[in-house]
Amino acid sequence: MNLILSCESKQKNPRSSESIIDTNDTLDGFKVSFEKKLKEKPKIFLKFWSGMSFKEYQKVVAILIE
Repeated sequence: MNLILSCESKQKNPRSSESIIDTNDTLDGFKVSFEKKLKEKPKIFLKFWSGMSFKEYQKVVAILIE
């Protein structure tokens, strides 16, 4: 059985995940929304949920790497 998870990037010039995460973490609205979703959304696998944005995907990956 194989499981493949991906998130399509809509950026024309993708940057490294660190720069994306650092710039997006400065937005308080994103942080509050992300933390709420991380706690409350039903998970598909590990900490990933259905319908997550690219920014949310990058943040979850960074959390799992830590």
